[in-house]
Amino acid sequence: MQSEYKHIMYKGKIVLEHRKIMEDIIKRPLEKEELVHHIDGNPWNNNIENLKIVTKEEHMKLHKKEPKTVELICDTCKIKFKRLLRMHKYKTKNKYKHKYCSKKCCIIGTEKYLTGNKYKGTSKFAKIIEKGLKKGLTPYAIAKQSGKFSKGTVYFYLKNKK
Repeated sequence: MQSEYKHIMYKGKIVLEHRKIMEDIIKRPLEKEELVHHIDGNPWNNNIENLKIVTKEEHMKLHKKEPKTVELICDTCKIKFKRLLRMHKYKTKNKYKHKYCSKKCCIIGTEKYLTGNKYKGTSKFAKIIEKGLKKGLTPYAIAKQSGKFSKGTVYFYLKNKK
């Protein structure tokens, strides 16, 4: 298995070059919790100006990447919201036509879609779900059968119905 870091032989052992360089500079062995960070991100650049001793926590913060997001506008309430880019690509690929910021907006939007843009609270949407429940269908089966909303929307409706 090839490592992304340079290794050297020292006293008959293979060691990481950047750790050995840092130990030589500070004139002591590195502690177990001390890591050597490559400032420019290049693990082959072991110049002392590019090396820094950090704790595991500091190192995690330095390498933490913010997830990529895309800004969208909710089809129901028209507010801007962010969605993970990978989720947006998945929904677009799977032909989701609408963008909702929350489950509540999803229910309202689905209701508008089913009733021709008139939101009345629970008319046709609720009837579809209640009819499926009477048949003994699961929320997943109800959603799949309708083809117009997700099982999450059905669960949300069931959780919040009065």
